[in-house]
Amino acid sequence: MVEDCVTSPNSLGVVAKSPHTSFDGVEHHAANNAPSTDLSLPKESNLVLPEDVVPSKLAMTSKMEVAASQAKRLKAFEPTPWPLHLDAPNFKPQETIFRIKLYFVNTMWHTLCEWIEGFSLDSLDSFTKLEESIALSLEEIKKENVIDTSTLEALIEAFFKTYADYDALRSSKMTKEFHQESLSDVRRRLDDAKQEYEKVSESVEKLQASLVNVEQQLASLASRKKKIVASLDKQQVKLTKSQENVDVTEGEIYTIEANHPLSDDEAEKFSLLKG
Repeated sequence: MVEDCVTSPNSLGVVAKSPHTSFDGVEHHAANNAPSTDLSLPKESNLVLPEDVVPSKLAMTSKMEVAASQAKRLKAFEPTPWPLHLDAPNFKPQETIFRIKLYFVNTMWHTLCEWIEGFSLDSLDSFTKLEESIALSLEEIKKENVIDTSTLEALIEAFFKTYADYDALRSSKMTKEFHQESLSDVRRRLDDAKQEYEKVSESVEKLQASLVNVEQQLASLASRKKKIVASLDKQQVKLTKSQENVDVTEGEIYTIEANHPLSDDEAEKFSLLKG
């Protein structure tokens, strides 16, 4: 952008090729192109800015990236004074005024370029401060009502539009970078979640296998329990019948004893049998 700032005054018709070029060549240009009635510079509607003032959005980023290194190599503007040649026979007021206007616009433009070099346009605050400083300077010039600054304002407007377009592209690039970072972070977390899922899935499979084994053991134990319960029921029935037989037999013994008492010897033998 600073490179554009230095070269853009050529669109005014100034023949100087660099800030150090003498303005003697401007006198010849003014003699052939000085207006006959209107002494003001071309209006904004007639201004044709060079292509490097408003670069395309596709080329803008690369131009902006090298602007800083190019700006460091630029030298301060030191215009070479030019003679007015105020000799009576050859003095032409209109040409002189037109030449002075071109000199003023070119000097102001390079002065603004020096301002721009001194600011860090990476900061929005610095960019705003630069705009305010230039706007204040132009207002002070307009108060004098000496020169038409529309051409200079057009160049400045083109410069700031270029920066605004670049800033928009940079913001878009930052948004894309943030999107890529967010996407990478989400993908990383997705990979971590998948790994955790695989670990949990393996653990669940092991638990399910253990559950199947336990259920099989429970089924086997239930079958054994059923058999044991059935066997216990049968033994309980047998026990009941045996108890009934004991009771009946004891009844019979009691009856016999009541009807036919035993002698002492028989009673002793019977007790031995019971024992």
